[in-house]
Amino acid sequence: MNFPGWVILRLAPLTQALIDQDKAFKNFFEKRGKYPKFKSRYDRQAIRYQLDQRQIERTYQAGECLKLPKLGVLKLRWSHVPAGTPKMATVSKTPDGRYFVSFACAVAINPLPLTGQAIGVDLGIKDVAVSSDGWKSGNPRHLKSQLKHFKRQQRALARKQKGSHRRHRQRLKVARIHARIAAMRQDFLHKITTALVQRADVIAIEDLNVKGMLKNHHLAGAITDVGMGEFRRQIDYKAAWYGRQVIVVDRFAPTSKTCSHCGSYQQKCRCRFERGRVPIAIVAMIGISTQPTSF
Repeated sequence: MNFPGWVILRLAPLTQALIDQDKAFKNFFEKRGKYPKFKSRYDRQAIRYQLDQRQIERTYQAGECLKLPKLGVLKLRWSHVPAGTPKMATVSKTPDGRYFVSFACAVAINPLPLTGQAIGVDLGIKDVAVSSDGWKSGNPRHLKSQLKHFKRQQRALARKQKGSHRRHRQRLKVARIHARIAAMRQDFLHKITTALVQRADVIAIEDLNVKGMLKNHHLAGAITDVGMGEFRRQIDYKAAWYGRQVIVVDRFAPTSKTCSHCGSYQQKCRCRFERGRVPIAIVAMIGISTQPTSF
């Protein structure tokens, strides 16, 4: 007899799915999200296991073994060995056909030593991040570097007959390009956010309206390739981990018109200090964010 896939599952993964559904409906009724819908089987799929702590020594050994109900012992390539004892294990399948296992562990993170430095960070397109001390991250433009190859594979996918085996293989090729671009962007953002958190105790960053910026269709592609929302998310949680302070500057604060040399607020400054992205949009951020200013 043929049974649906959910019949062979244990109770714990089904319970976790119901918890996720309950959160989705709660977010919808409290106006925090849209109405929940079923996931596509071509998108990321995930199943979450609650590990039994009474049998954890038999089912889990860090860097060596992981045994899950109905799946048995998994053959894993450990990219990172968890430091603590895992409470949850999530098995996920990406659109390009790869499988991953992630763990939820309780780990004590030690704060970084104090540096006595305070910097402001400005996000942009030419350079993803520019700090107030003149450091520039550059912009690798991950999407642009893969765009020619991506367009060719996307056109080949559009010509394939729906439901055919060749269309399925071509869909995996396109998904691999998407995954490669996302991985390169994620790796770059992790490197620059970690470097900023290690360099300063206080980080001032502007509260950008990214959704409004995307309405400019001439720059929308370049803005999304930067990953400004992901940059802000990584800065926030890494600062909380390592004992840093993040100051979010009001998006309506006149950072571009405030002189970082004399502090005056006008279109043309009398001190004739050289205006640019570093002295105005960043150093002014620190001045506005650390002390109240009236205009």
